[in-house]
Amino acid sequence: MAARILVVEDDGVLRELLINVLRRARFAAVGANNGSDALEQLAEGHFDLMLSDVRMSPVGGLALVARAKALAPDIKVLLMTTYAQSAEASLARAAGADSYLSKPFPMADLLKTVRALVRQRLRPGKRVMEDEDQDRP
Repeated sequence: MAARILVVEDDGVLRELLINVLRRARFAAVGANNGSDALEQLAEGHFDLMLSDVRMSPVGGLALVARAKALAPDIKVLLMTTYAQSAEASLARAAGADSYLSKPFPMADLLKTVRALVRQRLRPGKRVMEDEDQDRP
Protein backbone atom coordinates (compact mmCIF):
# COMPACT_ATOMS: atom_id res chain seq x y z
CA MET A 1 0.00 0.00 0.00
CA ALA A 2 1.33 3.42 -1.00
CA ALA A 3 2.03 6.00 1.68
CA ARG A 4 -0.75 8.63 1.83
CA ILE A 5 0.39 12.23 1.54
CA LEU A 6 -1.66 15.37 2.06
CA VAL A 7 -0.33 18.34 0.06
CA VAL A 8 -1.45 21.67 1.57
CA GLU A 9 -0.70 24.59 -0.72
CA ASP A 10 -2.77 27.69 -1.53
CA ASP A 11 -1.14 28.09 -4.96
CA GLY A 12 -3.25 25.74 -7.10
CA VAL A 13 -0.66 25.31 -9.86
CA LEU A 14 2.10 24.38 -7.41
CA ARG A 15 -0.26 22.10 -5.45
CA GLU A 16 -1.15 20.14 -8.61
CA LEU A 17 2.51 19.94 -9.66
CA LEU A 18 3.50 18.53 -6.26
CA ILE A 19 0.63 16.03 -6.30
CA ASN A 20 1.60 14.84 -9.79
CA VAL A 21 5.29 14.47 -8.86
CA LEU A 22 4.36 12.47 -5.76
CA ARG A 23 1.91 10.26 -7.66
CA ARG A 24 4.52 9.52 -10.34
CA ALA A 25 6.78 8.43 -7.48
CA ARG A 26 3.98 6.01 -6.44
CA PHE A 27 2.67 7.89 -3.43
CA ALA A 28 -1.07 8.33 -2.84
CA ALA A 29 -1.18 12.13 -2.84
CA VAL A 30 -4.20 14.38 -2.44
CA GLY A 31 -4.46 18.14 -2.07
CA ALA A 32 -5.95 20.74 0.24
CA ASN A 33 -6.39 24.42 -0.69
CA ASN A 34 -5.53 25.73 2.78
CA GLY A 35 -5.08 24.81 6.42
CA SER A 36 -8.80 24.62 7.14
CA ASP A 37 -9.37 22.17 4.27
CA ALA A 38 -6.38 20.15 5.47
CA LEU A 39 -7.80 19.85 8.99
CA GLU A 40 -11.09 18.53 7.57
CA GLN A 41 -9.25 15.91 5.52
CA LEU A 42 -7.05 14.92 8.46
CA ALA A 43 -10.14 14.43 10.62
CA GLU A 44 -11.74 12.19 7.97
CA GLY A 45 -8.82 9.99 6.95
CA HIS A 46 -5.38 8.58 7.64
CA PHE A 47 -2.25 10.21 6.20
CA ASP A 48 1.38 9.21 6.66
CA LEU A 49 2.80 12.62 5.76
CA MET A 50 1.61 16.18 5.34
CA LEU A 51 3.51 18.51 3.00
CA SER A 52 2.45 22.07 3.75
CA ASP A 53 3.20 25.64 2.80
CA VAL A 54 3.96 27.87 5.80
CA ARG A 55 2.32 31.12 4.71
CA MET A 56 -1.41 30.55 4.14
CA SER A 57 -4.68 31.82 5.52
CA PRO A 58 -6.92 31.39 7.41
CA VAL A 59 -4.79 28.69 9.10
CA GLY A 60 -1.05 29.09 8.52
CA GLY A 61 1.39 26.21 8.24
CA LEU A 62 2.90 26.62 11.70
CA ALA A 63 -0.52 26.55 13.40
CA LEU A 64 -1.53 23.68 11.13
CA VAL A 65 1.38 21.54 12.33
CA ALA A 66 0.26 21.59 15.96
CA ARG A 67 -3.37 20.93 15.06
CA ALA A 68 -2.43 18.14 12.64
CA LYS A 69 -0.27 16.45 15.28
CA ALA A 70 -3.20 16.65 17.73
CA LEU A 71 -5.44 14.88 15.21
CA ALA A 72 -2.80 12.42 14.00
CA PRO A 73 0.14 12.19 16.42
CA ASP A 74 2.18 9.86 14.18
CA ILE A 75 1.92 11.96 11.01
CA LYS A 76 5.18 13.26 9.58
CA VAL A 77 5.18 16.92 8.57
CA LEU A 78 7.30 18.56 5.89
CA LEU A 79 6.96 22.35 5.68
CA MET A 80 7.95 24.48 2.69
CA THR A 81 8.22 28.23 2.30
CA THR A 82 9.61 30.94 0.09
CA TYR A 83 10.77 32.83 3.15
CA ALA A 84 13.91 30.90 4.03
CA GLN A 85 14.91 32.38 7.34
CA SER A 86 16.63 30.45 10.10
CA ALA A 87 14.16 31.86 12.65
CA GLU A 88 11.24 30.45 10.66
CA ALA A 89 12.98 27.07 10.39
CA SER A 90 13.41 27.06 14.16
CA LEU A 91 9.73 27.92 14.62
CA ALA A 92 8.78 25.09 12.26
CA ARG A 93 10.79 22.58 14.30
CA ALA A 94 9.38 23.93 17.56
CA ALA A 95 5.85 23.59 16.18
CA GLY A 96 6.52 19.91 15.49
CA ALA A 97 7.58 19.83 11.84
CA ASP A 98 9.85 16.91 10.99
CA SER A 99 11.62 18.64 8.12
CA TYR A 100 11.68 21.88 6.15
CA LEU A 101 12.31 22.84 2.50
CA SER A 102 12.95 26.32 1.11
CA LYS A 103 11.20 27.21 -2.14
CA PRO A 104 12.16 26.87 -4.87
CA PHE A 105 13.56 23.38 -4.45
CA PRO A 106 14.49 20.63 -6.91
CA MET A 107 11.85 17.89 -7.09
CA ALA A 108 14.63 15.38 -6.44
CA ASP A 109 15.19 17.03 -3.03
CA LEU A 110 11.48 16.88 -2.30
CA LEU A 111 11.30 13.18 -3.16
CA LYS A 112 14.43 12.38 -1.17
CA THR A 113 13.01 14.10 1.94
CA VAL A 114 9.54 12.58 1.50
CA ARG A 115 10.98 9.07 1.13
CA ALA A 116 13.11 9.53 4.25
CA LEU A 117 10.15 10.77 6.29
CA VAL A 118 7.89 7.96 5.08
CA ARG A 119 10.55 5.40 5.99
CA GLN A 120 10.90 7.03 9.40
CA ARG A 121 7.11 6.92 9.84
CA LEU A 122 7.06 3.22 8.99
CA ARG A 123 10.18 2.44 11.04
CA PRO A 124 10.16 4.70 14.11
CA GLY A 125 13.47 5.39 15.76
CA LYS A 126 15.50 6.14 12.62
CA ARG A 127 16.54 9.72 12.19
CA VAL A 128 15.74 11.45 8.90
CA MET A 129 19.33 12.52 8.35
CA GLU A 130 20.48 8.88 8.50
CA ASP A 131 17.84 7.94 5.94
CA GLU A 132 18.66 10.85 3.64
CA ASP A 133 22.32 9.83 3.49
CA GLN A 134 21.31 6.40 2.20
CA ASP A 135 18.52 7.49 -0.16
CA ARG A 136 18.89 7.94 -3.90
CA PRO A 137 15.87 9.52 -5.67
